Amino acid sequence: MKAVRLVLLFAIVLFGCGACPPPLAVNKTAAVKQRPPELIFPYIKPVFMTFHLQIIEAYCRQRNMHRLSQDRVRLFVQPMGIVEQAVEIDLAHRQLTVYPGTHDRVEAVRTRLSEEQTAQIKTLITSEEFKSIPAENDLFGMDGCAVLLETAPANIYSWKLHWQPTDEGLKKVIDNILLLTKKPRGE
Repeated sequence: MKAVRLVLLFAIVLFGCGACPPPLAVNKTAAVKQRPPELIFPYIKPVFMTFHLQIIEAYCRQRNMHRLSQDRVRLFVQPMGIVEQAVEIDLAHRQLTVYPGTHDRVEAVRTRLSEEQTAQIKTLITSEEFKSIPAENDLFGMDGCAVLLETAPANIYSWKLHWQPTDEGLKKVIDNILLLTKKPRGE
């Protein structure tokens, strides 16, 4: 009988008697509700390039970058494990922002674009050739880099996430954007 009381006492202590509140009751009304972090790339659902998108998203959070808004273009160059360079173009205000790489300890640099430069980028990203480029390629390797290009001209969102882009139309857009980041000689 003494053994049964001991087992019952142990069970009550371990599992509670049902009438008593659990030992560490949580006050649900006082609990702080945390909002989930904003999705930076809510429309990108890669099949092959998930790893690269995660690296780019971590970079964006580190730099306090947000979801792409209307009339903007954004380019990320991402070799294995880091973002080498990120560029954002505000087409409406003709502003170019060049963000430093993952391990660079410098600030972003902003530059004003000419009307011709802005028009050229807008023409490239709204062309039928660009629209026909698949969102992803299925290439992968140890030597090279992934490139993410997001565009939202006139509030029409598009993305291209390619490993070592081979499509000529995509390479043309990337080259033109990267050319804008180069300083002319003598400056």
